[in-house]
Amino acid sequence: MAMHWRRIRALSLLIAICAAVVVLAPLARIGYLDWVEARAETRIDPHPAADTDEMAIVSVLLEGHDFEGMPPPPPPPPPPPPEPPPRASRLAPGPEPSPVVDEPTVAMSAAEKLNQKLIEPDDVLLVDTSVALCDGSEPANGPFSCAYFREALRQPSLNAKIPPQLARELLAINAQEMALPDLPIAHARRISQANIDAAFGKSSGWEQFYQRYPDTRGIARASRAALTADGRMALIYAQIHCGGTCGYGVFYLLARTAQGWEIVAKQWHWES
Repeated sequence: MAMHWRRIRALSLLIAICAAVVVLAPLARIGYLDWVEARAETRIDPHPAADTDEMAIVSVLLEGHDFEGMPPPPPPPPPPPPEPPPRASRLAPGPEPSPVVDEPTVAMSAAEKLNQKLIEPDDVLLVDTSVALCDGSEPANGPFSCAYFREALRQPSLNAKIPPQLARELLAINAQEMALPDLPIAHARRISQANIDAAFGKSSGWEQFYQRYPDTRGIARASRAALTADGRMALIYAQIHCGGTCGYGVFYLLARTAQGWEIVAKQWHWES
C-alpha cells in the first residue's frame, strides 16, 4: 500500500512539473528575448536607407495595394447649363470684338494640384513625414506602442527570414518622425498632415475627405527603411487608410535585385 501511494505522489509531482513547464516556458521565452534585445540594443549600428532607396521602396509598396473597401468617390458635378443665345439687336452693329488670345499654360506643382483638387486618378496621398515606431507617445499596451511593434517583429512569418538585428535597427531609426525625402514617387502625391487634418475637419468623416480629394485612393504613411550592412535587404513599416473599414499596417521585408526592390515577406500588424 505504501508503494502504491509513493507512485501516486511521484506521478502527481511529474504532472505538476509538466504543467509548470507549459505555463512558464512562453514567459521564459519572452523574458529571454527581452534580455537578448536589451543587450543587443547597446550594439545597434543602424543603416537607414538613402533617400533614393527610401522612395523606390515606398513606390514598390504602393504599387501593390488594391485598396479594397474604399468608399466610392462622390459623383462629378453636373455640367453648367448652356448659355442662352444672344438676342438680336435692332441698333447699328458695333465694332468687331477683338480676337481672343490664348494665355500660355503654366505647369503646376504637385502642391498646387493638391490645392486645386487636380490629383491624378488612382493616386494615393503620401504623408510627407515618416511613421514613428518607438517615440513613447503611445500607451505601453497600445497597438502602436514600442513593445507592441517589437512583439509583432517576433512573429514566425517574418522572424525566420529577417535578421533580428535588422528589426531592432528599424525601431531605432524610427524613434521619432522625420521628413520623407522630397523626391518624385510613382503612384502617390505628397501631402502634409495639416492638410489631411483639414480635409477631415471636425467631423472626421471619410465622405468629407473624398469630397475634397475625389480622385485619390486613400492615405499612406511609411517609416524610414532600415538596410542590412551589405545593403541587399530592407525592412520598412507602412500603413494605409482608405475608409472606416479599409486600412492596415504591415512590416515589409524587401530584397534588392537587378530589377529593383522586391517584396519577399510581410507581417501584418493591424487591419480594419
